[in-house]
This record gives sequence, structure tokens and C-alpha cells, in this order.
Amino acid sequence: MNCVPCQEPEFASAPGSAQTKSAAELPQPTLRRAPDPASPANPGTARPTQNQARRRPAAKRRTISSPRRLLTIRPNRRNDGAIPYTNVAKHDHSTRCHHIGDLEARSAGLAGSTQGGDLPVKATSQVKVPILDLKPACDELREELDAAYRRVMDSGWLLLGRELEAFESEYAASVGAAHCVGVANGLEAMQLVLMALGVGPGDEVIVPSHGYIATWLAVTHAGAHPVPCEPDPHTYNLDPDRLAACRSPRTRAILPIHLYGQTADMERINAFAAQHGLFVLEDAAQSHGARCRGRAAGSLGDAAGVSFYPSKNLGALADAGAVTTSDAALAEKIRHLRNYGSKVRYQNEFLGMNSRLSELQAAFLRAKLPQLEEWNARRVALAGRYLKRLRGVGDLVLPAVPDWATPVWHLFVVRTSRREELQRHLAAREIGTQVHYPVPPHLSKAYAGAGWKRGDFPLAERLADEVLSLPIGPHVTPEQVDFVCEHVRGFFGAA
Repeated sequence: MNCVPCQEPEFASAPGSAQTKSAAELPQPTLRRAPDPASPANPGTARPTQNQARRRPAAKRRTISSPRRLLTIRPNRRNDGAIPYTNVAKHDHSTRCHHIGDLEARSAGLAGSTQGGDLPVKATSQVKVPILDLKPACDELREELDAAYRRVMDSGWLLLGRELEAFESEYAASVGAAHCVGVANGLEAMQLVLMALGVGPGDEVIVPSHGYIATWLAVTHAGAHPVPCEPDPHTYNLDPDRLAACRSPRTRAILPIHLYGQTADMERINAFAAQHGLFVLEDAAQSHGARCRGRAAGSLGDAAGVSFYPSKNLGALADAGAVTTSDAALAEKIRHLRNYGSKVRYQNEFLGMNSRLSELQAAFLRAKLPQLEEWNARRVALAGRYLKRLRGVGDLVLPAVPDWATPVWHLFVVRTSRREELQRHLAAREIGTQVHYPVPPHLSKAYAGAGWKRGDFPLAERLADEVLSLPIGPHVTPEQVDFVCEHVRGFFGAA
């Protein structure tokens, strides 16, 4: 694996209603297009309609040349008046090697840079940078989201209807899977897959030692036992080289997380699983749009559990989730299990549960899905900016990207032995940060009865002590990233 080298090599050693329309008849979400002020519908002297009055004015576009593509850069207005320039070009998945320099150049191209990746920023003495702000995304798609809400309310159908059917079809197509089954959240998506497979008491499932506890809980709630596997010390994803030591005669499945928006090494994980007859279930909660050797997360294993929690790259306006798979029989059983084990009312074939993705959230996700690629491109551009400005600063360890991976930067995570000090320093300057994740699952109170203790999984424990997430997202501005970098560099005494 050719990775960007870590800066600490020693760590490496250590159904339908008459009131509803068919899915094909439902209006298809489209990217926002600004109204033409010169059109008959918008005469310059006419009194604006109520909808026109609340519509933001059209933003002027400009087109620039790039060595790799022609880019259209669109100002995206925020409530504070700042206008971050954002890219609407398509991803280029042909790149095979993403070293730090390649990432910087690639990100500069996505951002429309003409001078070394720098985007235009406005001068200011103080910038507030929250770790997460969901309002700008709602503002950008206000009309689409309002239309989605009205569509559902007008239909009178709130569960298991045509909006869900349409979203399932659209999302499956977006990841290259044959089937998508909408469910209530990402944890239950994974649990339902395990239940459908018959994984339960006495069985083991290999899980990453570093990551959010939801992955482990899915295994536990299915009745099986999670077996932690330490991460690759460079990417922080599950290390395929450690799988053999974790496997036992009771192992039924491997459940890798695509952490922070970058896929695990699924080629090697799948090869190990095939050799030993194991099922591979992806935790794709953080990786909407990410790719591994050109294939999308959600289509890399036998099935995937997906979360659409509001903060995700593709987020609903409440909890939501899905299962993607190309196994028709598995998908059909999960459709039963999510609805009390029933496909026909009062005819219960399995011991199911109530885990349904609502029509409203499905409609909201349909409004957002066409924007995912553009929003991911913005994240890529900002990640490149961070990589350029923070390389070689203090003891910071920057994210490493293998040459086969195309990450979507759900989070931008650095490491430092001075995390708490740096976090306080940034907080004093109104820069938000967060730790993903401060307590390894094996040391949580939830698993206190399992017998694990500190020292059992040292790599996961060290990451929990050192990782820090810096602000990133499709509505974070270049100015804000520069402000963060300025104060991170200042903390370490870098010029």
C-alpha cells in the first residue's frame, strides 16, 4: 500500500395508495438553478410573488481554466454575507496515487485556484468557525426541501410509500448496488443485516477497535460477540493484516468501518473473507461517495449499513438509515424484518422490529442526493487546503490517503500529543473542534462486563488520546480554514 507516510513511524510499530403517484411519476430532484431576472416570469418591474420574494438573488458565475478540467465556480451566499466560491465540477476518479502533493494539486483544481490552491477570501480580524453548522445546507436547498415537504403532506402517505421507493432506487443506483432498503438509522441497518443472516448468540463478528460504538452495538444487539481488531496505524481503518489473529471457529462476519470518509482496504478484507467463508458487512455511515479502487462505498462488501444522520455527508433532517446490497434474497428479508417481520399486514413471518425510514425523510434525502457530489468536492478542496498549510507543523500527524482510495472527508482528523492544549487554544479563538472518538468501545462502561482493560488494544487507545477533528464541510469557507490553520500554526510556533 502506497500511503502518505505518517509523521511518527514509531507508531506503526506500536406498497402504493390511490392518493400517491408511482415512483416514476414523482418529480425528480434537480440541482438548484437561479431564476433568470430577464425571463417573463421575473420582469424587472413586476411585483414579485411570495415565492420569488423569498428566493435569494441569482449569483454571478465565472468560469476558469484548470490543467485538468474546465470548472464553473458558483458563489454560495451565506447569512453572514461571506461568499465562499464552490466547485460544481464532476469528481475525477481516475487518479490512482494520492500523495500529499497530489491531494493539494487535486484540491486546488476542485477549488478553482489559479495560484497554488488559494481561494479568494475576505480580510477580517475575527472569524467564528463552528465544528458543525447544519443551517447553511438547509438554506442552500430551501426550495427543494420545502417542495419535498409539500409533496409528502399532499400525498397523505407517511410510511412505506412512493417517496421511500423512489429514494431506495436512486440511492442504490448512486452506489452501484442492486438494492437499497430504507430503515430508521445506521445502527439498526447493520443489526438488521446480521439478523437476516442468522448471526446471533455464540457467533463472533470482527469489528474495528477504533471507531464509534454503534458498530459494536449492532453486533451485540443481534446477540453476537464483537471481536476488536486493531487499526492500520496510517489510515486508522481496520488492518487486514490483523484479521487472522482475530478469527476463530465462531467467526461469522467482518464489519469494517469506512472511517472519517475514507474506505477500508476492502480488496484485502474481501479476499480474507472469501478464503474463510465469512460475510462482509460495511459500516458506510461516514463514506457517502467515497471510493475504493473506483468502486463506491456501499457496494464493496456483501452488504452495507448506511446512516443518514443529519451531520453526515448525505444527511436527513432526523435519524435515517439504509441497507445496500446486491443480494435480492437478503434485501427482501430485511424489508420484512424492518416492518415487524411482515410484508403483508398482520402476517408476521419473522421476529422483526420497527425500523422504517419515513416518507418525509426519504423525500428530504431525494432533495439532497443530487447535491452530494458537489458538496463532497467542496470538502476535498478544503482538505487540500489544510494539508498544504499544516504540513510539517509541530508534532501534527496529518491524514494519510492510500493510492487506491478516494476519500470524501467526512471529518478532517489530525493527531497531536498536545491535543487538549491545542483544543483549548482554538476554543479561545472561537474555533470549534471535536474528538472522534475519546473512549474506545472496549473501555466504555457499556462493555465493562466483557473483561477488556486498558492496554488490550493500544493503538485504539493511543488514537483516542491524540485525535482531533478540525472544521470541514461543504459550507465551511476557505477563509475559515485559513483562520484555523493560522491559529494551529501559531499554537506550535510556526511562522
